[in-house]
This record gives sequence, structure tokens and C-alpha cells, in this order.
Amino acid sequence: MCIRDRLGIARAELDDAAALPNPNLAFLFPVSTRQFELSATLPISQLISRKWRVAAAKLDLERTARSLLQSGLDAVRDVRIGWAELEAAKRRRKLRERAEELIRKSAELSASRFGNGDISQLEADLVRAEALGAAELASRSAREEELVRARLRQLVGLADSPIGARIDVAEHAPSLDAPGEEAALERLAMASRPDVRAAELAIEVAGERVGLERSRIVQLIARLDAKPIGPAGSSPVVWPPGVVGDVPIFNQNNLGRGRANADLERATWFYLATRQQVVTDVRVARMELVMALKSRDPWATTIVPLQEKNVAAAMHANESGAEAYLVVIEALRRLVDARLRELELGLDISRARARLDRAVGWRIHATR
Repeated sequence: MCIRDRLGIARAELDDAAALPNPNLAFLFPVSTRQFELSATLPISQLISRKWRVAAAKLDLERTARSLLQSGLDAVRDVRIGWAELEAAKRRRKLRERAEELIRKSAELSASRFGNGDISQLEADLVRAEALGAAELASRSAREEELVRARLRQLVGLADSPIGARIDVAEHAPSLDAPGEEAALERLAMASRPDVRAAELAIEVAGERVGLERSRIVQLIARLDAKPIGPAGSSPVVWPPGVVGDVPIFNQNNLGRGRANADLERATWFYLATRQQVVTDVRVARMELVMALKSRDPWATTIVPLQEKNVAAAMHANESGAEAYLVVIEALRRLVDARLRELELGLDISRARARLDRAVGWRIHATR
């Protein structure tokens, strides 16, 4: 059952809890010497327990609504991660296509140089093989982008809509802001997470139901009879009121009270478990973000620039005849691998930031 259906059921249960009980009418028709009699009863116990029923239903409705909010946070996290994965797939495809273009031009140049006798058949074939491999990787990257796009369309509810076919993402650099202090994030999560509040409300609901079950120990029914006191056919009628009730000697609603107390204990333990889960979510997501930030920094600031310099130096050495073109191919491969690694670490940052925002229950940073 989805959360939305549960919300509708909780609203219906609130309406039912607030409804007043119907009176019961009984008629005894005149037969032989017996005169017509009327009896009306109303369950007083339901009127007495109504406040507990209504309070429990209201709290349960709010608890269900909080659960709906938590599901919304999960959906936002999944969409943000899907968006970041599509952006990374798009960049990956462009990087592969750029590498394929460079190596293809190199293969054409190698074929020309082999025709002129400047390089050997082996070197020309190696460059051609690299070009074919780069073309396959570029094609695969394009297919992977479409797969990621299809998953994102499903997350935003456009899987079967023609609008989803045009879905695209704008490229942004991942946010490199460091996360806040762990203790501050945990306090914010305890105050912001809807599931924490939902667990608190579950305890309150269980407490109201304990009071409800206690009120059911004695079942009282108000009764009003209409009894003729004159001879048959005469008009004098008396209306004696009365009360019908159980005498709670052998059974004091032990089953209902036992279940209510057990539900209260279960809700209490669930609340404690939820707090533990929130703390763990915040700590894990924060550590993932810190690790991703620290891992990306040397690649973005040192390793990738060094590989770019190596490619430039290898091309210059090849043009001067000091190095074979295989050195250029190897330098290009390392540069592509370095940029891909930087890209994946940027994706890890976006994922970790989305998970941290969900763990805290609040958008910490305006940018990803």
C-alpha cells in the first residue's frame, strides 16, 4: 500500500472516530393482552471514549503525513542522484568522443606515414587498434547515457510521456563546500527529519490507545423505555430511564489493554531505533562527502594538469622525431583515464551531498 493510500485511510479513520454512535430502537408490538412497548438505547461508553479515539486518529493522520514527507525526501534524493548521473554520463560521452576523435586523426596520420615509409606496419596497426577501441568506448558511452536518461525519466514520472524524450541536464561543477560539523548536522537532522517526528507521534498514538482501552473496561448503555401503565387502549405511558452495564469482575479488557501497552512499548523502541538510524545516516553521508572531496582534490589540482603536460610533451617529442607515436597514444590514454577518474569523483561528491541533505532532512547547500 502506498503512502498516499494510507493517508486517505487515516483521514477516513479520523472521520469514523469523530462520528457519534447511533441510537438503537426496539419495538414490541401489542399481542394478545400485551400492550405496545418501545425501548431506546445509546452506548454511553462510546461517547466517553470518543475523545481518546479522536485524539489517536488525529495523531495517526499527522504521523502518516510525516511519513509522506519522508518519502518525498527519498524521492528528491533519488532524482538528484539520477540527475547527477545523467550529467556525468553526458560528460563521459563527450570525453570519450573527444578522445576517439584525437586517436582517429592519429590513426589517419599513422596510415599516411606508413605509406611514406616513416613508421612500421606494427606501429600503424597498433594506432589503428587504439582508434577502433576508442570508437567502441565512445559508442558505449552514448548508450550508457540513454540508459541513465531512461532511469531519470522514470524517477520524475515522465517514462511514458513524450516530454521525457527531451529531458536533458545542464552541466555544473560539483559544489566543493565542506560539510558542517557532525554534531550540528545531527541536531539539525533530529529537528528536521519527518520520520523522527513520525516516530514521536507513533508513541503519542499508542498512549492515546492505552487510554482508549482502559475506558472500555466497563461498557455502559443508556436505556429509555416507553411502557403503558393503564389498561389496554388507554393513554397513560411512563418513560423509565435506565443504564445497562457490564460488571468487570472476570474480564477487564485484558486483551485490549495488553495489546495497547505492547504497542506503546514497540513504538518507544522504534523511536529509539529511528534516532540511531538518523545519526548513522548523517555520519555515513558526511564521511562519504568528506572522502569524495579529499579524493577529488589531487586529481583536479595536480594529476590531470600533469597528464595534460605529459600529452603536450609527448606530442612535441613525436613531432621532433625523438619519440614514437605510441608514446603519444599512451599519454592520451592516461589523460583520458585521469579525466574520467576526476569525473567519477565529482559524481561521488554529488551523490554524497544528495544523501547528506536527505539524511539531515534539509537542503544544506544551494548548489550541488
